[in-house]
Amino acid sequence: MRLENMFDLTFSLLEGGLPQTGRVVVFFRFTTKEKIVRSGMLNFDRAEGRFVGPQRNPALMDAAMEFIQSVEAGDLGRERTA
Repeated sequence: MRLENMFDLTFSLLEGGLPQTGRVVVFFRFTTKEKIVRSGMLNFDRAEGRFVGPQRNPALMDAAMEFIQSVEAGDLGRERTA
């Protein structure tokens, strides 16, 4: 699925429970053009600089990476709509 087919794409971070220096859990949610809501989570390993676990759509993972980078740079809060 292409990013332009993911409507209302939103990312947020798991609050608490994990050390800030280890893995980051990013939740995502979007609606398809068929009006089906999809959601899930991505696990990002900071030491390796990559997502670990089941691989998702490359466009979704690229958008999630941009979200993580912007949060770490202090540009955004803990949630963002892409």
